[in-house]
Amino acid sequence: MKRSNISENLIIFLRLYLMNYYKGQDLYKLFVTFPASMDFELFVFEYYKDIIESIYERYPLEAIEILKKEYDLPQNQSTKFKIKYKIIYLEEQRKLLDINMGAVDAIISILKMAKNNKGTLLPSMYEGLPIEVLRIIRKYLISISQNQPYILYEQGQHQP
Repeated sequence: MKRSNISENLIIFLRLYLMNYYKGQDLYKLFVTFPASMDFELFVFEYYKDIIESIYERYPLEAIEILKKEYDLPQNQSTKFKIKYKIIYLEEQRKLLDINMGAVDAIISILKMAKNNKGTLLPSMYEGLPIEVLRIIRKYLISISQNQPYILYEQGQHQP
């Protein structure tokens, strides 16, 4: 996971992996490399969110607080540095997970709105998002936008 964007490789892996568990009617029309179904993308990103939540449990706030209290105790300099770096590492991991969770939540929200709008992605669906989140999900939104004609065609909503 990165701070600057959603991991495309992880999304591709999840699409490939989750095709085995997806029960939608559009199963045989899916692609691994780009979004082809709003339902399947929701399925993928809800699973992605579950992954982040399970990783999040590895970095509990209580552990960070305990380390901070331990850091304040009198100790030798070497031990203090080790504790300080553990604190920094755990806090940065939590920040990274927070950023990714916010981005995944935003994508899920946008996908649900687009699904309710017959698969059409509109700028109003993401205009109110913070700029940091938009930077992270920008490539994904572009991918959906570029593949929107295919998504609409496969959902039977194409123009003759």
